[in-house]
Amino acid sequence: MSVDELRRMTEEHLEELVHEIEDGRCIAFVGAGFSFPAKLKGWMDLLKAATEHVPANARNRPAIEDTLSKEKASHRELEAAGQLIQDALGPARFREAVSQALKVDNDALPEAYLRRRRSLLQVPFYAILTTNFDPLLSGKLPTPSTYRRLLRGPPRGPWDRRYWPGHGDPEVVQLHGKVGTEQLVFARRDYRELLFANPGYLTFLKALFATKTVVFMGFSFRDAYVDLLRSELIQLVEPPRARSAEPPALSYAFMTELSAAEARYYREHEGMRVLYYEADDNHVALDDLLERLAGLTNPVLGLAERLSRHH
Repeated sequence: MSVDELRRMTEEHLEELVHEIEDGRCIAFVGAGFSFPAKLKGWMDLLKAATEHVPANARNRPAIEDTLSKEKASHRELEAAGQLIQDALGPARFREAVSQALKVDNDALPEAYLRRRRSLLQVPFYAILTTNFDPLLSGKLPTPSTYRRLLRGPPRGPWDRRYWPGHGDPEVVQLHGKVGTEQLVFARRDYRELLFANPGYLTFLKALFATKTVVFMGFSFRDAYVDLLRSELIQLVEPPRARSAEPPALSYAFMTELSAAEARYYREHEGMRVLYYEADDNHVALDDLLERLAGLTNPVLGLAERLSRHH
């Protein structure tokens, strides 16, 4: 019964989301899970690869190896290990080690990932934000010029030429930097500098979250500052409790392995509409749902489908 209700809610939410996208006010927020089909190194394997560059006699190498030998190291432990590796190598050598570990052969990417990325880029999102710094979904860095374009730029809608085949893609912003550049947010100190030495960054995200509808995909909600921004926005627009009204749709999220009760909680208390899909090894159901969203919102795809029916 719970799965049937989740499917029904998803259909309802999908219809709402299509209208939001058609109005040109949706941004995608892409997390690490989105890149899973590409088979890049996960966080643990990435840290292990970087550790190979740490001198054997480095003071903190035993502590690093102890953490990375655990079967289930916590998020906090991995963050700490990342910082110790960066300290041992220095920022430049650390960035180079990460870059080597995340090298991508574009000609050998699995079709499963290519399909997912293709569908994402076909949905006419106002912009795509990602916390991923790998080269799979390459984009601009978070700089004042990027902030200006997204906060003060002209309206963008489904008929914008950027969504047509051969005319470019939606703007992608790699919030945590990108490999091969000096702007790479990986260790705890990097996060502190991003959030507190660069006040424009949080101002930009607050403004974007407050004025656009955010669609989360492949996102674990483990970035504490993103959850804090969501909570701040919910409090800003939450209706008085006495009215028993739901908050407006502030965000949508592709999610699996949750109950109908959780989905209702997100809707009624966090203004987040769940787009549920059933889990499998490669999350093919997510790709089906994303491809369907592209077909419902991209007018060029819709026109091509209609023409194909008449031939």
